[in-house]
Amino acid sequence: MDARATRTLLQFQPLSSGAVDAEFWHTLHRQKLQVQQLSEEAIQLVASIQPTVRNALPATLHVEAASLMGACDMEEGRMKVPGLLVNFNTASKFASKAPREEAFRNVVDQIWEDVQSGAAIRDPSKLSRFLLVTFADLKSFQFHYWFAFPALKPPENFMATKPIPFQQLHSINPKLIDSCRKHTSEMAWALHISEESEVIDGMLSDFSSLQEKFGQVYVAFADPSLDENAAGWTLRNLLILLQRWWVQRRVKLISVRYCRGRPDLNSSLVLEVDLPDFPSTFHAEQAPRAAGWEKNRAGKLLPRKVDLSSSMDPAKLASAAVDLNLQLMKWRAAPGLDIERVAGLNCLILGAGTLGCTVARGLVAWGVRNVTFVDAGRVSYSNPARQSLYTFQDCLEGGRPKAESAAAHLKEVFPGVLAKGIEMTIPMPGHLIIEEELGATVDSINRLDKLVEASDVVFLLTDTRESRWLPTLLATAHNKITLDSALGFDSFLVMRHGEKPSHTSKERLGCYFCNDVIAPVNSTVDRTLDQQCTVTRPGLASVAGALAVELMVSIVSHPEGIGAPAHTSSGGTMSVMSRIDSSSPLGVVPHSIRGSFHNYVQQSLTGFAFPSCTACSSTVVEKYESFGVEFVMTALQNPASLEELTGLAEVHAMADAASVEWDVDTSDPDE
Repeated sequence: MDARATRTLLQFQPLSSGAVDAEFWHTLHRQKLQVQQLSEEAIQLVASIQPTVRNALPATLHVEAASLMGACDMEEGRMKVPGLLVNFNTASKFASKAPREEAFRNVVDQIWEDVQSGAAIRDPSKLSRFLLVTFADLKSFQFHYWFAFPALKPPENFMATKPIPFQQLHSINPKLIDSCRKHTSEMAWALHISEESEVIDGMLSDFSSLQEKFGQVYVAFADPSLDENAAGWTLRNLLILLQRWWVQRRVKLISVRYCRGRPDLNSSLVLEVDLPDFPSTFHAEQAPRAAGWEKNRAGKLLPRKVDLSSSMDPAKLASAAVDLNLQLMKWRAAPGLDIERVAGLNCLILGAGTLGCTVARGLVAWGVRNVTFVDAGRVSYSNPARQSLYTFQDCLEGGRPKAESAAAHLKEVFPGVLAKGIEMTIPMPGHLIIEEELGATVDSINRLDKLVEASDVVFLLTDTRESRWLPTLLATAHNKITLDSALGFDSFLVMRHGEKPSHTSKERLGCYFCNDVIAPVNSTVDRTLDQQCTVTRPGLASVAGALAVELMVSIVSHPEGIGAPAHTSSGGTMSVMSRIDSSSPLGVVPHSIRGSFHNYVQQSLTGFAFPSCTACSSTVVEKYESFGVEFVMTALQNPASLEELTGLAEVHAMADAASVEWDVDTSDPDE
C-alpha cells in the first residue's frame, strides 16, 4: 500500500437495535416485577452484533431474553458484546435528560477505563459496550426504550486511505478463512500474511511480538458493515485503543466482512488509517466526550416505544394484571410475602351462596388459581342481588346449578382460574336418610373425603350448622387449613380451626363445634319462613367473606401455617388478642373474629379445643380413621351416638342431676 496515497475522512456506519425480541420485554417485565422492584441498579446484559446482509442496511444488535441472564444466541458470524440496562421507575425520570446522560457517562467511563488499563487489548469486545435505558409500564405492557452505542470522540478526525479490496493484495486460501472464523468472536486480532500467503495469527495483544518477528502485521477486525465507503461503528473505539497503545502513527487494517454469517474475503477491504497525535490531556483519567445515542425510526434523537398488549392473549393479560397488583405488595408493604405459594393453593368452597361467592372473588383477587365449589342448590330469583357470581339468566328455567354457575362466572371474572363446580348434597346429622338414599349418601361421604384430601384449604360456608359437621371432621382428619364464616342478622363470625390432635402437643385451637355441649342435629325442623332464609343485613357477607380470605392468607404466610399461634392476653380461653406477631409478613393471625353491625364493634377472640368436641376431638377423629364411612353413617342417623362417644351424654346426666338437687325444697321448716 502506497504511503503517499491520498487520505480522506474515515466514515463509520452506525449500529441499529432493530426489532428487540418480544420475549426480552416479557422477561424484563417479570424481572422488574419480581426481582428488581424499586431498584434502578444497572443490570449487566450480553448481546450479539449481527453483520448486515445488505449494503444499505446497518448492522443489528440482537438483544433477547437470555441477554438478561448473561447469555445470547451466538450464531456463526455474530460478535458477543457486553451492555448495561438501566430501567427507570417513572416515565418522567426516563424522559429527563440528566439521568440518561449519567447512565451514558457510566458506560463511557467503563470503556475508557478498559482502554487506559489495557483490558480492551486482551478483550476487544469491551470496546463495544452498549447502553439500554428503559421505562416499563407494567400495567399496559408498554416499554419506552433508548439504545446508545458509545463511541469516544478523538480530538481530530481519523483519516484513511481509500479502501482496497482484499483480494487485490492477497490470495484467499482456506487457512486464512479459518483464521478469520476463529477470531470473529474476539472482534479484533493480529494477522500476518507472508508473500507466500502463509497465515500467522494471534490475539490483539500478540500484535507487538508478531510485528517484531515478521514485520508487517495487520490489525484485522470483524466489520459488521458492508458499506464500501464506511466501516462498522465498532472500529471507532478500536482506533482510540490503538492510538493509546501503538507506537506507530499509522496502522494497516483488514476490514473482515461477512456473508450469511461467514467471513467473506471477496468483499473484505484493506485500508491504512492515520493515528493523530493526541494532546496529553486526552489520556487523563477523565474520559473524553462521546457520541452514540441511536436515532428513532423517523431519524430523530428520540426514544422508541413498543406496545405488546395487542399481541398478547387477553386471558394472559388478565392473569398478568392480577399478578402485578400482588407483586407490587412485595415492593414496599410486605417484602416477605410468598405470592406464589398463595396462588398455588387448591381451595375448596363448601356452599356457593352469598359467602361462597364473596370468598371466591377474594381468592382470585389474591391470585389463587384452583377453586372448587360444592353446592346442591340452584340459582333462585332472590340470589343475584346478593350473591355476586350469579345473574338473572341463571335463574331461568328452574335455575342453573349453583356450583356449576359459580365456577363458570368465576372464570369470566378471571380466565386464569381453574374453577370447578360439583353439585352434591353434604350428608348431615339428624337429617332423615331413607333406604333408597343410603348408597348415594355413602358415595357423597367418600367423594367429600377425597375433595377435602385433595385441597389445601377448606371454607365452610353452608347455611346450616349440621352441614358443617362432616367437613369439619374430614378436614381435621386430613389436617387441612379450615375456615368458617357464619352470619346472623347483624353479626358475623369468622374463625379458623386448629391442627389435628395427633399433629401437635400444644393446646389446640377450637373448631366451629367446640363451644357446643350437644351433638349437631337437624336445625331446619319447625322453622318459619324468616328462619328458613338467610336474613342478614346485605353488607354483612361481604365483610365476613373478605375477612375469611384475608385470615386464610395470613395463615399460609405464617411460618407455622395451620399451627400459627393466636396470641392472647392473660387469663381465660376466650380472651382478646393483644400481642402483634412479627414473624408473619401480614401481622397477627387471630383464631376468631366476631363483629357486629349493630354497634360496629369487632373483636379477635381465642377459644381452645374442647376435649369432648363432637367434630374435632381426638376420640371422634380416631373413630373415623378406624371405621370410616360406617362411623359417619351411624353419627348421621343417630347424632346422640356422638354424645355417648365423646362423654357429652355423661355431662348431660351430671347436669340433670344437679338440676334435680336445686329443685329440692330447701326452705327452713321452722319458717
